Amino acid sequence: MFRLILVVLIISLINTNAFSQVRLGKGELRAIYSVKVVVDTTKPTQISTDTMFLEFSKTRSVFYNPARRIADSVAYMQLQKSMATKSTFNFGGVAGSLRKNSTVIVHQYPNDKKLTFYTQNLIGKSFMYEEEYPLFQWQMSDETQTIKGYLCKKATTTFRGRTWEVWYTLDIPTPFGVWKFYGLPGLVVLAKDSKNHYTFELLGLSRLPAGYEMKTHYEGEPIAFSKITHKKYMIELKKYVEDPIGYMSAALMNAPVQVELRDNQGKPQPRPKYPFNPIEYE
Repeated sequence: MFRLILVVLIISLINTNAFSQVRLGKGELRAIYSVKVVVDTTKPTQISTDTMFLEFSKTRSVFYNPARRIADSVAYMQLQKSMATKSTFNFGGVAGSLRKNSTVIVHQYPNDKKLTFYTQNLIGKSFMYEEEYPLFQWQMSDETQTIKGYLCKKATTTFRGRTWEVWYTLDIPTPFGVWKFYGLPGLVVLAKDSKNHYTFELLGLSRLPAGYEMKTHYEGEPIAFSKITHKKYMIELKKYVEDPIGYMSAALMNAPVQVELRDNQGKPQPRPKYPFNPIEYE
């Protein structure tokens, strides 16, 4: 997320490697999804919404948030200014953008038979982990429904603590789906968990320009990703989501900057605690 932190502090957990943007070969189609999340389960009517892209070909796909580049750039410039002037970095000025979905998920099949998960949403740290197929045991149904103009079939699965209902269309044959979903015979049009905490809904589909090359959206200079396990990533994610200011303060412990939350008048505010409602419980 903050490239300067990564360069200066070189914070890592296990095995840190430098990665520039990952080129994935030619893409064919882009599906655009609305992703709705109930962040706080005690306030189910308050929903966070992101727009995510799924770009795919016959052998690979990448799922990412195109708006994340802007959020990273704004946060980086503000942090750089605070470090240069040895002043306080106001987390409140970027909190909304930094809590947006920064996940990039890459499927490559049949070459690697695994997915690679990248994230920069952890302040001061960037992580990646890999998981092998198959991840999902699908229960296929003959039930059909027309959604967004597509004739869809239903499938269900339980994965890491959540039960999912997924509607896919055979009109667009592909094994690649939103998020980590993989292995259905057609494009996912609608997916939601049984608690309605997470919903993925197809907004539109377009053909990518001739010669378009899919890649992760981490561009420019290499970024240091700590390669960890999924289990350890979930531990880090919980710490970050529940207390992002504390997480960032720990990452910047030796840097000439102090992290605080301030109101519009510049007065320091108590450090908030945020709810943790992850898409995976396990």
